[in-house]
Amino acid sequence: MKKRILFLAICLMQFAGNFANSLQGVLLSDYIAHYNLKSAGQGSLGSFQSAGCILACILILILAGRFKRYYLLICSGVFLSAAVLTIGTKPSLPVLLALYLLLGLGFASTSNLTSSLSTSLYPGSASAMGMAHAFFGAGGLTAPLILKRALLSVPWNRVALLDGAVVSAVLILYLVVLFSSGDVLQSIPESTQKVSFRGIGQFFARRRNILLLAATFGYQAFQNGVSVWMIRYSETELHETARGALLLSVFWIGTTVARLLATRLPVSPVRLFSYGCLISGAIFLPAVLTRSLPLMFAAMVIAGLSSGACVPLAYHLAASWNEGNSLLPTSICSFALFASMLVTSPITAAVSTNGVIFGMTAVAVYVLAGGAVLLPLTRGKR
Repeated sequence: MKKRILFLAICLMQFAGNFANSLQGVLLSDYIAHYNLKSAGQGSLGSFQSAGCILACILILILAGRFKRYYLLICSGVFLSAAVLTIGTKPSLPVLLALYLLLGLGFASTSNLTSSLSTSLYPGSASAMGMAHAFFGAGGLTAPLILKRALLSVPWNRVALLDGAVVSAVLILYLVVLFSSGDVLQSIPESTQKVSFRGIGQFFARRRNILLLAATFGYQAFQNGVSVWMIRYSETELHETARGALLLSVFWIGTTVARLLATRLPVSPVRLFSYGCLISGAIFLPAVLTRSLPLMFAAMVIAGLSSGACVPLAYHLAASWNEGNSLLPTSICSFALFASMLVTSPITAAVSTNGVIFGMTAVAVYVLAGGAVLLPLTRGKR
């Protein structure tokens, strides 16, 4: 029973990570107005957050095996909580950028550590990983609805404080569960795997690994683009102030369902990844270009269901294709995810200066490209 409760607390930390991560999408218009952000500057927050994410990946590789992961997860939660609560004080722009760097550090380390701990608690269980990532999806689902509704009655900085209060409450719950778990903690093995330049070279020597990273890059650019820009697209292109949060939540509902069901489908993971991206792009692009609210609702449902499992699938494929050292391939996958956010955030923002519809068109192109690069691997059994 204690093991299940600890697992639930770890999953809730995944939830808290994406709940904090969703703040930018809800407050983007308010940031642009309050800080007078222009052109690619609108993507600067995402770039700083992505830089923090990449820093987190490096630190986790350095600290692996030296500190208990469940203690490192406390630090991740503190970073998240401190960043979001301080955003609620309406800091200056340079401080805000530094806080998004800290938010990225907390977000990425939370995501990596919770995934790793889930695997250690239930070795070989794909459903445990799916459940952890489903809680991640639940954070993306509930945050826009709760925060956008709060934004109707309170200033944007108080919405940030509300977000920080939710994250802090989850962190306190995790601490209570952690320090009452006793023997369960002793049963969690710590990684002794080492990362070497030789191992990195061997990883990149395999063509399918490179194609997987390219596909992961494309999908993450899509997911991040939808998360950050959908509410603003709804406000400026659909002229629907209240529907953007609902559109985003519908996407995360589909994503959460996809992550729960992916392991039960009779389709190979690489086909599920590739075809899912192509289906998402094929329905999302016309929905963006036609500015049709009903079509966009349908696109969000279909995109979530068809490609929502791509991130856990990427980790699964990377680990299964490179057996013997799961830390290295999954860490490189994480780098691809966050490098995607770092590179594409300013690109999407720059394109959006001519109209958010152009930025969202770029978002559709990202996911279509991600699905296309994996097509050569869908032939035969993978």
